Amino acid sequence: MLHDETSPPAPILSRVLWGDVAFEAFAGAVLLATATFADRWFDLSTATLYVAAALFFVAAVAILPLARADEPSRQAVTGLASANIAGGALGWLALLLWWDRFEGEGRWLLAFAADAFIVLGAAELIALRRRN
Repeated sequence: MLHDETSPPAPILSRVLWGDVAFEAFAGAVLLATATFADRWFDLSTATLYVAAALFFVAAVAILPLARADEPSRQAVTGLASANIAGGALGWLALLLWWDRFEGEGRWLLAFAADAFIVLGAAELIALRRRN
């Protein structure tokens, strides 16, 4: 869709939520594309990585209504942001607990994903606060 120069830019919260949709879909695509060799990076079965990829795709679809809403629910956005921050924290906890089980590629990928989830959650909370 072309952007009409006379229309106001999308609110920051909407842009952050669309970024979350994109990241969830990207994470699912990366896991789906790499599952057959990334299983050794994380010491997990390929089937487990396929399930994780599917969960990321489901999350992307689940966030779509929030991203498309003119006025997303404060409670829903707060819950999403909290889940993103908690997911990032759990990613870092997994790295700390099972560092030796992961290969270098898995460590980098999990660290990136954990950081991205924390940043997304913080951005959602900031954008929600700026909305008012």
